[in-house]
Amino acid sequence: MEKTETPSSSSKVQKIIIGALILLSIGALYFAFSNYSQLKENQQFFETEKSVRIAELKSLQKEYDDLQLNDSIHQDEILEINERLKIVLDSVEDLKANTALVNDLQRVKRNLLAKLKRLKLENKELKEKNALLAIEKDSISSELSSALVVYDSVNEIKKNLELVVAKAQKLFISKVDSKAVKIKGSNKVSTVTKAKKASGLEVCFDVQANTVAEAGEKSFYIQVVSPSKQVIGGRYYMNEENNRSINFSKVAKFRYKKKAMTVCDFVEPLENESFESGKYTINIFDGINLVSSTALNLK
Repeated sequence: MEKTETPSSSSKVQKIIIGALILLSIGALYFAFSNYSQLKENQQFFETEKSVRIAELKSLQKEYDDLQLNDSIHQDEILEINERLKIVLDSVEDLKANTALVNDLQRVKRNLLAKLKRLKLENKELKEKNALLAIEKDSISSELSSALVVYDSVNEIKKNLELVVAKAQKLFISKVDSKAVKIKGSNKVSTVTKAKKASGLEVCFDVQANTVAEAGEKSFYIQVVSPSKQVIGGRYYMNEENNRSINFSKVAKFRYKKKAMTVCDFVEPLENESFESGKYTINIFDGINLVSSTALNLK
């Protein structure tokens, strides 16, 4: 005989099904809420991590800025790193925080720390080398200064010795004689006392012996000054240190043989000059230095 469900049993089944669905719905809602809470907590964690990494990178950026001020060797490299770091910081500011982004920022931080450590080490080593070089330079400069002092001292002694030797080698004149002469035909020479008869002046001077002086070609300068203060036969000029020029009548050249000798030379007037009556002054110069002088009167 066939059994049929009663209304009461059917209602029980429906209640059980509805209850099960309600439980499933509650479970799903709980699971969804739990996942959302977990995701929210994870997102907050990544955002915090992102903020921490960005703050660390900005701190590193400041360290690179400070290093750039104290490191003149790696300026280009530091500048390039700072530019790239600025680009990274600008680009991640608006990116959503997640595991990949946080890991990338951590990797950038590690690389920058390694480079910063290397640059600081190299800068320190270079500064130490420069300090050693500076010490060596100071030492060399000190030694060079000492050497220059010694050189200057030796050079001064050498100059003084040269002056002493030059002074010792000078030739001295002990006597100067002069007379007016007339040159006649067949080169006969006679002494005259009248100005109008004179062809020229014969000037002689005695050179003392000086064994220290070197033998060879020597010279003194003869200057004959007329009564009207004109240099007779003035063909030669020599400049003094103050740019004042001295006019000479004749250069008396002779060969010195380390013994006393008498040197004579002839001074004659230029074509536009003539002898006049009065007192003539005869000066002998060694270069620009007057070493002897005498006078001659012509009627």
